[in-house]
Amino acid sequence: MLRNNLTQMLASIFLLFAFGANAQTVLWGTGHSNPTIDSLGQFAIPFNQPGSWQAVSNFEAAIPACNQSVPGDALWTRSLTGRSQGAYATNMVAMSSPTVSNGAAIFDSDYLDNNGTAGAGGFNTGTAPAGYTCNPRVGHRGEIQSPSFDLTGYTDSTITLRAYLYYRPFTLTEMSFGFSTDGGTNWTDFDLDQLTPTNSTFPTTQIDVPLYGVLDGVTNLSNCKIRFLYEGIYYYMMVDDVQIIVTPDYDFGISGQTDGNTLGDAFTTTYTSDYRYSPYTQQDVSNFFFTARILNNGAKPILPANNARIELLVEKDVQGTWTQVFSANIPVDTVLPGDMFTPNEQYLANINFIDTFGTYRGTIIAAHDLADGFSLNDTVRHTFDITEREFSKCRKATDGSVFANRRIFPGVTAGNVVTEFEYGSMFYVPNGATDSVLLDSVNYKVYFTAPATGFTVAPINIRIYKFDDLNNDGTLDADPASGELVLVGLGFDSVTVVANAYVSRTVDIIDISTFSTLYLDNNTVYMVSIDQRDPNGLSTGSTYRAAWYGADELNYSLNAAILATPGLPPRNTAPVRTATANATTLVQVANTWNWVGFGADIQPSIRLLLKGNLNPWAVVGPPVTVFQSNNFDAGMEIFPNPTSNLLNLKVSFEQNMSNVTYILSNVNGQVIEMIGRNDIQSEVYSFDVNRLAQGIYFLTVRTNEGTETQRFIKK
Repeated sequence: MLRNNLTQMLASIFLLFAFGANAQTVLWGTGHSNPTIDSLGQFAIPFNQPGSWQAVSNFEAAIPACNQSVPGDALWTRSLTGRSQGAYATNMVAMSSPTVSNGAAIFDSDYLDNNGTAGAGGFNTGTAPAGYTCNPRVGHRGEIQSPSFDLTGYTDSTITLRAYLYYRPFTLTEMSFGFSTDGGTNWTDFDLDQLTPTNSTFPTTQIDVPLYGVLDGVTNLSNCKIRFLYEGIYYYMMVDDVQIIVTPDYDFGISGQTDGNTLGDAFTTTYTSDYRYSPYTQQDVSNFFFTARILNNGAKPILPANNARIELLVEKDVQGTWTQVFSANIPVDTVLPGDMFTPNEQYLANINFIDTFGTYRGTIIAAHDLADGFSLNDTVRHTFDITEREFSKCRKATDGSVFANRRIFPGVTAGNVVTEFEYGSMFYVPNGATDSVLLDSVNYKVYFTAPATGFTVAPINIRIYKFDDLNNDGTLDADPASGELVLVGLGFDSVTVVANAYVSRTVDIIDISTFSTLYLDNNTVYMVSIDQRDPNGLSTGSTYRAAWYGADELNYSLNAAILATPGLPPRNTAPVRTATANATTLVQVANTWNWVGFGADIQPSIRLLLKGNLNPWAVVGPPVTVFQSNNFDAGMEIFPNPTSNLLNLKVSFEQNMSNVTYILSNVNGQVIEMIGRNDIQSEVYSFDVNRLAQGIYFLTVRTNEGTETQRFIKK
């Protein structure tokens, strides 16, 4: 049935800017009429030659002293690939500036420290050690300075730095652009940090930095210089296609995207909704809205008479043609030069334009009635799909499984080990009971890196919780014992290790109360998580007795704090729980949730497949790829049930099985006992459960062909 509902919908996550900026007067750099100056802006000329960029190392760690900082070889270099050579950046995408093949400038802190060697053996072994293992850490500081150039005739003008920026921080102290009018004796510095958090990537983006006031009152402009400066430890900073241009009178736009734990207005760019794929029947109009963080990089104010506004256009893909189905706008008042703020969001009156399965896109535009000097920052676009039974915040891989473009495992302080690692996504179901919706299965993706000797199978559980916002703050409480999560469903899996590769799995979900398929309720938020637990530690040194979790680093461009609204479902959160223990005593030292996980721009690779009254049309939409369940018929029988002492397991296979495992686990997914059996076609195996506390437990039979699980009660 058609509803005027749409739960957090417009999500994508392709942040696409409209290209084709209006031409600007290039005073220096890429696009200048002088070929040499044009080449300098493109970094097409080698460094440290007469008339070229000069690389300077301000300091690096002095090993083994570690507490000293001395000039050395921590230098900016030219890259023709747009990639870091460091050990921990090999899976990063290349810089995508227009002239990267001619050269881009990079401060490759990762490579300078480890020379491309991963693990403890690589730290501080490069040409310029960063002091990563020192206490306190020291780091790198290096800069590149341009040759002098002449801006005579532009006194009191407003100018702008325009450049492509790409970076990934670990410990970032400073990342700045400097301008000097006296040949480098004095500098005015402008922060380039886009507030990207640790271990997140700011993707290649053309940025504009208005240099308000740097030319005011300066009569001699014959000896100007610019510089880029990096200070920190790991990973890299890259710039390319640098220009100094005359600031346009009017430049009204949307701020560049930011990543990570977006907890303040400085991080907001745009917001529409949470899902890349969502079922037609599970939509809610209360969560379908839009806004944007807008800015004025122009030299003049934009006034109410100029009709500044944020426009939303929703289009649908109709047989390959984008057809507009909805529009709205938010009026914007005065925007002064240098202003950046986020107007209040606007909710949509209805979602009647959602009338069939298919692909939609929402385009948000910063518009006004003046001639805009720079159109590159005017537009942000989000793509989303309305499906029959898929729920996912992530993209799809080419084989139809859930997509992953990075893998994640938590860090730990020295002397401790990670014993539990749980990472999930929040899903709002407004019409579960109404449509008899069942959570059939969960498709997820993991990665195996540096598996420990003898570690061949990873026991992994999919956990389904109901979320109840007991303190009405719009977020998941950080205390695991808060009671805001109630476990209602489980899926059991055992994943064979495939070193240095992603593995996609699909697991059936059971209701832990009825031991049947899990029915979903109305107006309920569910958290679906991937969970691993080992009281002896999930890792040892630089090897792992666990799988890393796949994740989709796909920027939703939102502000987590602003969107944490009491009474509304949590938006775009991906909570993570990590329990750690002392590595020697194995006594737990911490067990906490972080409600925004590893960053609000990162989602674990989780995809839900539903059953129920999910098709309101006679003609079904695009086919959904369904992966074969891990369950199979083991002829499994357990008795007596309930039991107080012995539990008997009877299995009967269609053929002889060479590799069979019996797994006894509790409702938290912790493995209590694991028994390996060989050359089995049928048998009865007895477990002594007298030692177990009263409660609900699970027994799983795993073979190379699949798994089957049944529940029993210890009385």
